[in-house]
Amino acid sequence: MAGMLAILIGVVLLGGAGLLYVEYRQESDVLREAAIGAVAAVGADPRRDPARTLERLTRWVYDNQGFAKNSRYFLSPRFGPTPLQVLESGGDCADKSRLLAAMLDELGIPSTLVMLYAPDYTRPTHTVVETRLPGFRAVADPVFDIVFPDGVGGLLGVSQLKQQPERFAARIHALAAERGPASKVAFYPTELESYRWPRTINWERMPATRVLGSVLGWFVSQPDLLTRPRLLAEPKLLVSVALFWPGLVCVGLGWLLLR
Repeated sequence: MAGMLAILIGVVLLGGAGLLYVEYRQESDVLREAAIGAVAAVGADPRRDPARTLERLTRWVYDNQGFAKNSRYFLSPRFGPTPLQVLESGGDCADKSRLLAAMLDELGIPSTLVMLYAPDYTRPTHTVVETRLPGFRAVADPVFDIVFPDGVGGLLGVSQLKQQPERFAARIHALAAERGPASKVAFYPTELESYRWPRTINWERMPATRVLGSVLGWFVSQPDLLTRPRLLAEPKLLVSVALFWPGLVCVGLGWLLLR
């Protein structure tokens, strides 16, 4: 009896995981089509010219919908909106960065969300995206439509902006002058935000993650800047994975009990 019950629970969990994964892939297809259309409009090739692709998608996400915090969510407000919900309704820096990262991933350009913190690391003040291709790390801010040219044909990444904060300030001032005093970037809160204290993952959030972050520090030089797993920004994928493994365990346990 116990074995059959375990198998039944496992099948239900695995079925839920499968349905959510199918929904996740269907939504990903919509994001891919939007991303392909956006870069095709300017003739960018994601594989040959990731810098131009990043600039185009950043502008596209900036122009898409509004900038108010997206109130939609999947299952719980704690998960936040899915990238598709951001595509449909817009959002703030965390929301639009989530969308930009998902669209880049659909074009084969891996990336990570990066939170910019206040000096005491108690709270994030802004969220941006950094691409993580070999030899190409570049920051994009889809709420202000900003990338950071390095002056020699490339783009700057988080580590470079952290080490050279004057380049961040210079870029903001240059864009404000270029776009005009009424532009959104002209109101960038440079007194509150910078790239001096970036994090992709807040290891200090809980005691368990604090220990994990300390252990990782023995093996990597900057655990705070490790690539953030995509499923943390994909609510349906996250829940699908969370259901799959317990479901698999239940089925396996039930099979053993029935032997």
